[in-house]
Amino acid sequence: MSNKSARNEWKLNGQSPSGELNSTTRFYSAHSMSHYAIYWWWPGTSENDSPSELLEIFDISTPSLYRPSEAPSESSNTGYTTNGPTAFKQLLNQEFEFYDIRQGSTPNLRQLEVDENHVYFVEEDHRWLIGSQASQALPTLHKVKSTGIPFAIGPRWADECGADGDLYRSFCERTISRRAYMPVSR
Repeated sequence: MSNKSARNEWKLNGQSPSGELNSTTRFYSAHSMSHYAIYWWWPGTSENDSPSELLEIFDISTPSLYRPSEAPSESSNTGYTTNGPTAFKQLLNQEFEFYDIRQGSTPNLRQLEVDENHVYFVEEDHRWLIGSQASQALPTLHKVKSTGIPFAIGPRWADECGADGDLYRSFCERTISRRAYMPVSR
């Protein structure tokens, strides 16, 4: 049954470098009224390969009549002037390194957020994590880091808190959730 109230619908690629999605593939997504962001993470295809990462940000502010669920073949799309939202920004492995958010073989990404101008990577690491999401170098206590990446050109900002070795301050001192602009030079 189709949802006629949807503003946009489009197909997400999500193809790993090996060409398949499996139980080790991870993705996070978030949206606002005007933007949709999706982050993909795939493990390396061999023990010597590093994981692959992709972030795509879409402008969804303008409604589109295109519905791939109603016209799944490309030949059926001839009546539409657009095929739905298109990605206006993509980040790959190298860009993640530049922003210091490369997840590596043990991702600690916990949340993706979007506002009108940024996508935010919220990372969390603590020594009680177990399994594939546990860091290989566990922090002393608890660590949370949020990195904002602008949609356009501009500096990233980062906010980080955690004990990280200070046994007398095992939790962050912040009492409310807030984002303060903290540019980081690169």
